[in-house]
Amino acid sequence: MRKFKTVLISTVLCLALIPSASIFATASTVRDAELPIEIYADEVVSDQKNGITTAKGSARVYYGDIFLSADYMEYRMAGGDLQARGNVVFEYEDNRIFAQRMDFNVNTTLGVFYDAEGYIGGAYFITGKKVERISQTAYRFEEASITTCRCDNPTWSFKFKEGIFHVEKFAVLRRVSFLVKGLPVVLLPIAVVPTKTERSTGFLFPTLGISSLDGFTMENRFFWAINQQSDATLGLDYLSKRGLRPNLEYRYIISRNAHGKIFGSLLDDRVNDTTFYRVRGNHYQRFKYDVVSEAKIDLESAVSPSRTFEVDPEQRAKVRTDSFLYARKNWEHRALQMENRFFKSTMELETPSFASLPELTFFNVRERLLTTPLYYDLTVTGSNFIEEFPGGNRMNLSRLDFFPRLTLPINSLSWWDFTQSVGFRETVYSEQIDNESPLSRELFFSQSVLEAPRFYKVFNLKLGQIDRIVHIVEPVITYTYISDNDGEVEGRLLNFDEVDDFSASNVLSYALTNRFVAREVGEGGTKRVRELARITLGQSYDIKEERNRVEGSEPLSEIFIDVETWIIPSLRINFDGLYSLEEDSLETMNFEVDYRFLRYLKFEFDSRLKRGRRPAGLPRTDYIRAGIGVNLGKKWYLEYAARVNFRMDEEITENSLILNHRSQCWGFTVRLVDRADETTIDFQIELVGIGGLGKNIYRAVNPDALYKL
Repeated sequence: MRKFKTVLISTVLCLALIPSASIFATASTVRDAELPIEIYADEVVSDQKNGITTAKGSARVYYGDIFLSADYMEYRMAGGDLQARGNVVFEYEDNRIFAQRMDFNVNTTLGVFYDAEGYIGGAYFITGKKVERISQTAYRFEEASITTCRCDNPTWSFKFKEGIFHVEKFAVLRRVSFLVKGLPVVLLPIAVVPTKTERSTGFLFPTLGISSLDGFTMENRFFWAINQQSDATLGLDYLSKRGLRPNLEYRYIISRNAHGKIFGSLLDDRVNDTTFYRVRGNHYQRFKYDVVSEAKIDLESAVSPSRTFEVDPEQRAKVRTDSFLYARKNWEHRALQMENRFFKSTMELETPSFASLPELTFFNVRERLLTTPLYYDLTVTGSNFIEEFPGGNRMNLSRLDFFPRLTLPINSLSWWDFTQSVGFRETVYSEQIDNESPLSRELFFSQSVLEAPRFYKVFNLKLGQIDRIVHIVEPVITYTYISDNDGEVEGRLLNFDEVDDFSASNVLSYALTNRFVAREVGEGGTKRVRELARITLGQSYDIKEERNRVEGSEPLSEIFIDVETWIIPSLRINFDGLYSLEEDSLETMNFEVDYRFLRYLKFEFDSRLKRGRRPAGLPRTDYIRAGIGVNLGKKWYLEYAARVNFRMDEEITENSLILNHRSQCWGFTVRLVDRADETTIDFQIELVGIGGLGKNIYRAVNPDALYKL
C-alpha cells in the first residue's frame, strides 16, 4: 500500500466487464466511462490489489457535474460503490443534499442519504430520515418534510411518512400533515403536490368558492406546455346555479417579430336563460421591408359578460367592444396604412354597430420641398363605413379625403418664431343625409403660429437642495382659418370621425405657459435641473361666431387650464379643465394626485367630471377615485380604494379593501369589495413553488339587482 496526501485516479472501464456487486445494480442509468473520477483528501490510501480506495479528512470526489464530500469515503472500483460518513455533501446542478451517511454508486449516479436535508430542484428544501436518489430527476423519502421556505422555522411545510419527489413534475406524499409554523392544520392520507419551477404540462390548483349568484363554484385549469414557442390553459368552471363554463387561452411567440394570444369562454346561463360568450385576442407581427401588422379580436354576447361578471369597475363600465386589423408600411418620409375596425355596443340600449371596412391611408410626413425653404406634407384617406341599426337596417357609405399642406417656418426674426401653413382639403362622399347622390366638399386651410419671445427671471435662494429657480414665460398665438364653402354642404354630411369634424373655422387662439425650473445641489456639489411646475392658460376667440352672432352665442371660448407640479419629487399634482366665463364655473375637470413616501405610504386620487346633459344614448364615463396604501412592515401591505363611476343615468359606487402579504415562500391576499348591488370577499393563498388556492370564497348579491335587460 502507498500513502500520499493527494491522489488522482483515472478510470476507463467497460460496463460489461464490471461485476454486478453494486447495491444499485438494477438501475438503468450508467456513468460516462470516459469521465475520470477525481478523489482528493488529507489522506488517501489505495489498495490496488482489492480495488479499494479510502479517503480521510476533507474527502472530495469530482465526477463530471457531480461533487461529493465527507469526512471519510471508501470507493470500490469494481462496482463503482462509494460509501461516505460524516458531514456528507452531494451537489448536482441545482440539487444540494447534506447527510450524516451516504451510499452512492458512481456508475448509476444514484444513492441513499441518511439523516439528510438540503435543496432539490433549487427551490425545495427537504429533510428526511432516509432520502434515496432513484433516478436523475426523482427521489424517494421516508420520515420527511418539504417546503420552499428558507429559514429554521418555516412558515409552512408538508410533513409526511413516505413519498416520491419528481423534479419539475409533482410529488406524491402519503400520511401527510400540512404545518403552519410547526403546527399541523390539515391531515391528509395522500397528497399530490406540484413541484414545478419552470413551465410544464399539468393541472393547476382548482379555485373554490361560494356565491349567492353563482352557487358553489370550482374553477379547474390544465396548463399545456405545447413547446418552447406556445402554451395553452384549458379550463372548465363549475357554477352550481348557472352551469358549466368551458374556457381556453392560447399563447404563442413565434419569434421576436410575431407573437399573440387568444381567449374564449362560453356559459349557457340557467339563471337568466341566456348564453354568455366572450372572445378576446391579439396578434402582432413585423414583416420584412419594415411592414408592421396588428390584429385584435374583442367580441361578446348581446348580454355583456363584462358588465355582468367582471369585478374590475373599468370592465364593468365598458360601453363597446373594439376589434381591428391593422397593417402599415413605413418609408423614411412616407407610410401606407390599412385598417379595418369594428365597434359594437355593450349597453342595454338598442344602439347601432359601426365598422370601417376598410380604411386605407397614405401619409407623407413633413419634408423639405427640393431646395426651397418650404416644407410639404400630405394625407390621403379612402374609407368605407358600415353602420347597422337594430331591426336589420344598414347603411354603407364611402369617403375619399385628400389633404395636402405647405409650411413655411421663419426663424430669422430675432426672438420670434413664426410658422405659416396653408392647405387644400377635398372630401368626396358616396351619399349624403336623406339622399343617395354623392357629395363633395372643398375647403381652404390656413394656420399661422407665432411663438413670442420667452421671458425669464432667475431667483437665487436657498430652499433645501434648491439654490436657484428660473421662471420662464412662453406665449403662443395661433390663427386658424378654414373656408366655409358658402354653407353648401352644412347639415348635409354624415359625421363619423375627425375628417367630418373639419369644417368652417375662423379662430384666434392664445396661450401662456409658465414654467418653474429648479437647480438642485447634491452631495459633493453635483448639480441637476428639474421642472417644479408647469401652468398653461389658453383661450380662443371665434371671429366667425362674432360676425354671425345671435342670442345665446358666445365668441369667446372657455378658458383652458393645465397645471402640473412636482414641487417635491414624490408628489405629483395634475389638473386640467375648461372654465366658462359665461357660467362662471368649471365645465370639465380632470384632477390627479399621486404621492409616495419611500416604500411606506402611497396616496392616489383622480377624477374626471363634466357638467351638463349628454345627448340620449351617449355614454357617460365620469368617475371619482381615491386610494391609499400603507406598508405595515414585515412585508404586509394594506390598501383602500373608493370609486364612483357615472354611466348614463347610473352611478356605480365601489369601496375596496385589500390586505396583502408577500414573503420569500408564501403570499396571502384578501380583498373586500362592496358595491350597491354586490359584495364580494376574495382570498388568495400562494405557496411559492407549490401553487395557490382560494378566490371568491364569499359573494353576496342583492337579488333585486342581479340582472337587468
